[in-house]
Amino acid sequence: MRAPVPPADRQKLLAFAGILMVLFLSSLNMTVVGSAMPRVIADLGALTCMPGRSRPIR
Repeated sequence: MRAPVPPADRQKLLAFAGILMVLFLSSLNMTVVGSAMPRVIADLGALTCMPGRSRPIR
């Protein structure tokens, strides 16, 4: 049985870039999109879709 071949440098770089992209997008979602979503939903008039909201945001 042969020993496993270590991943190439390019594969390591792509994996690291993917992890960084996920971290960036999740932090963006928590700050910008997460803060604006209640207002967007209120503007669209779909407050029934948003859990925990019973009245419009003003």
